[in-house]
Amino acid sequence: MILAFSPCGHTLSVDRLVGQYLFRKKYEDAPQAIFSTPIKIAMLMLGLIYFFPGFWKLWNGGFDWIFTLNLTKQLYVKWGEMNGWLPSFRIDTYPVLIVICSIIVIGFELGFIFLCIKKKCRPVLLLTGVVMHSGIYVLMNISFFALLPNYVVLVDWARLFRVSSNTLINSSSGIPYSKSLRTIAIILLGGNMIYGLKKQQSYPFTCYPTFDYMVPDSMYFISYAGIKDGLVVLSHKEVKRRICRHIPDYNLRALEYQMLNAHATGDTIFLHQLVGNLFFKTKDYNEVDVIAVRKAMQSILPQSDTIQTNTKPILIWSFR
Repeated sequence: MILAFSPCGHTLSVDRLVGQYLFRKKYEDAPQAIFSTPIKIAMLMLGLIYFFPGFWKLWNGGFDWIFTLNLTKQLYVKWGEMNGWLPSFRIDTYPVLIVICSIIVIGFELGFIFLCIKKKCRPVLLLTGVVMHSGIYVLMNISFFALLPNYVVLVDWARLFRVSSNTLINSSSGIPYSKSLRTIAIILLGGNMIYGLKKQQSYPFTCYPTFDYMVPDSMYFISYAGIKDGLVVLSHKEVKRRICRHIPDYNLRALEYQMLNAHATGDTIFLHQLVGNLFFKTKDYNEVDVIAVRKAMQSILPQSDTIQTNTKPILIWSFR
């Protein structure tokens, strides 16, 4: 939306090539404020994306989020959601490193929107962001790489290509950008601020996952068992592995939270619908008659076998 209401086609475009070589038009290559305005709006958008996750971490957890190793527990929860997946590098065995990473993450999230305005800080932000997102992917198997292409707004392209900036237009001398761009900026920035404060995820306004809650030592989760003639023939891990063939693990965990909430509120119809979303691929469970779905509590520690389940399933899903 920002690009649609901004001046484009002036440099790396077919428009530029046609105009310059076919119609002999002259183009000004020096940086101009007319281009810097939408770029700064894009920077502020990135800043809002990062700001609210950092804000909510400190708001809900304070410095305990950093110094009580809550990041380690966040890692344990994500590993458990991925059916016991573990990274090759176990950062949880290095508490000091966890604290350092916690400080860097919150500092980066809160500081980005203020530092991106300063040219000297942009290369540091770019490098830190790439390293941070790469680390999140390696340690939590979560990809936020869709954000990285937007980092092009942090690059000083004029300096990179040694373009003279002597004719840079002063931003205070009346920037000829459209009122539409200003309107779009107000809508996007204002909408994302509201959604960030409300911690709501949607489109085109959203709040990125905050990971702000303080994780307890044990948590409720959903346990599965495939049953044939009264005997368990498919374990919880095997059932979950088959579910994840069709539903990404991060989406599965969101569904399971909804299942727990539906059970707590007594909404059996919604609970049945949610479970139906998991077992619509009936050919994956030909060797069982039913799937028993239970509410369970387990330690968040990796590979923990201490599971306490309610003896009565919250729902029995039949394939017959």
